[in-house]
Amino acid sequence: MPTPQEVRNYLDDLAARKKLITYCDLSRQFGFGAMVPELPVAMSKIFDQLDREDAGTNSPFITSVVVSRENGKPGSGYFNALRKYKGIDVSDTDKAWIAEIIALRQLFMPRGAPAP
Repeated sequence: MPTPQEVRNYLDDLAARKKLITYCDLSRQFGFGAMVPELPVAMSKIFDQLDREDAGTNSPFITSVVVSRENGKPGSGYFNALRKYKGIDVSDTDKAWIAEIIALRQLFMPRGAPAP
């Protein structure tokens, strides 16, 4: 199994390149196992740790780049973590997610580049 830091490094690279990845593809990349009916426990634990770390440093959630193949957005666990760890109103999930994606892009933006 990968360490949380290995997963973070991989997701950081995706975020820097303005890329998203599906839960299934990430699971295959790191050998987490089957995605049915929900995220593998090991993957969920790593996501929770990353979300807590990001909230603790007031950083955008790096897990924002992981989305469902079905709808192209993060799953309910992501929004639960935004509410639990950052106190973000997630009644409009699109708005909450897009705000995190924009913050990630700004974090990974080269110096002097125009805002996204």
